[in-house]
Order: sequence, then structure tokens, then C-alpha cells
Amino acid sequence: MREKKRVDDDWKRRAAEEKAKIASQLDPGAGPAGAQGSSAQGSSVEGASVEGARVAGDSAGDANAPPASAGGVPTDPIFIRLISTLGGQAMMALGLAEDPHTGERFLDLDLARQSIDMLGSLELRSRGNTSAEENQLLTDVLHQLRLSYTQRVQQAKQSALDPSSPTQPGSAGPAA
Repeated sequence: MREKKRVDDDWKRRAAEEKAKIASQLDPGAGPAGAQGSSAQGSSVEGASVEGARVAGDSAGDANAPPASAGGVPTDPIFIRLISTLGGQAMMALGLAEDPHTGERFLDLDLARQSIDMLGSLELRSRGNTSAEENQLLTDVLHQLRLSYTQRVQQAKQSALDPSSPTQPGSAGPAA
């Protein structure tokens, strides 16, 4: 004997109720009447339900969200990677790291300055919106890069004034 499939006919009603509940959480004045209006209103409720789920996920501690630091702001791995990328670019431009494509070191003070300025702008614009870990990394990277940049500029000035002096140990030599 063939089993009969059980069909859940009230799924549309339950979905509409859930949308109305989420919409009312987002806008307490909306109420369930707004969710069962015309189809044009239904599309806005659908958008609200997606946003409502996102808001509810944020407040409940989304499983995919980065871990929160002691300051309450979650550490974002993408932000950490951005700091590392810009810092690495500046280090290569200062001759402190090899270019991964060529394996050579080069000195490009303009590129280094641009990278350091971008990190400085990032620090300024993100102040108060970073975790303690992000803030510490950005502060440390900027400090080290600014010191290295100042040293390289002084070395470049000195070698320009006295072209017969050999390049100092650890310097990258002439700009490429």
C-alpha cells in the first residue's frame, strides 16, 4: 500500500505571521495588519524580515560574527588583513621586506609614504570603532613604519649630500 504524503497547507499563514512578528519588532507601530496588506506591502515586509533576522542575529550573537574583544567591539579579520596588507606594502617600499614577485628589495619613499598615510587615515577614521586588538596592531604597525620611514629619509638625505659614502648596513640602496 502506498503511503500518502503529508502536505503542510498552513505554511503560508505561518510565514506571514513570522514576517509580521519580525516587522513589529523592527517597528512597534507596524503591527500585524501591515504584514497582511497588499502585495506591495508584502515586499517591504519581506525586506524587513531579512533585516530583522540580521538585527536579531547581531543582538543574539551570530555564530559567524567575529569574537568580541574586552571593549565590546568584535575583532574583524578582514580589518586585520587590511592593516597587514598596507603595512607589508610599506615595508616593501622601505626595503625592509622582499617583493614577493621578484624576490628583490627596493626603496620607494613615495609609495611608503602613501601606505603609511593610508594607515594613518584608517586609524583616524576608525577611532572608537575598533577592538583593542585591532587598535593595538594599527598603533604598533604605524609606529614602526613611521620610525623606519624617518630613518630611510635621513639615510637618503645623507647619501645625497655625500655620494661617496657607502650605503649603511640594512639600507635598500638606490631607489628602483
